[in-house]
Amino acid sequence: MGWVTINGHPVLIGEDDQTGTMNEGEVMHAKEMIRSYVGPSMYSYEERVANLNQLANNDKLTQATQKYYQDKGVQELTLYRGLRTDANLAGEFTYENHADRQASSWTEDKGIAQRFGDGRAISASVPISQIVVSARSFPSAFTGIAHKEQEVIVKGSVNKCHLE
Repeated sequence: MGWVTINGHPVLIGEDDQTGTMNEGEVMHAKEMIRSYVGPSMYSYEERVANLNQLANNDKLTQATQKYYQDKGVQELTLYRGLRTDANLAGEFTYENHADRQASSWTEDKGIAQRFGDGRAISASVPISQIVVSARSFPSAFTGIAHKEQEVIVKGSVNKCHLE
């Protein structure tokens, strides 16, 4: 773990951070996008969605994250997402992102997902190829509550979901 200075600002780069070929400026930018999306709601909805979409298209961050999991022999993650709906979901279905979003937030913890919904959650086995970044692969970016929530940002629609 070490501190670097970027544009006059100290930035912590954790030894556990999987940043691959990203340079220090790219690491700082990725951290800012992650924190603006998962952090306190001091950003507008539009800003948060714009940063989420930038994250979804950050190829270097995605590659570093996927390498992190591949090096551990992980091919997919079982993830959960809170659910608020009156729909009676049964069987297998696909979770589609909101029209303005290219990615969505999930968690590795079913209990956390249930707190974001109405007590219900959906689950899916998500291939590593869809994982953009996670609290495990880039822990210094997911500080505080986002780290405790075991957040995972997933690109695209998620297939083969089930109601828990």
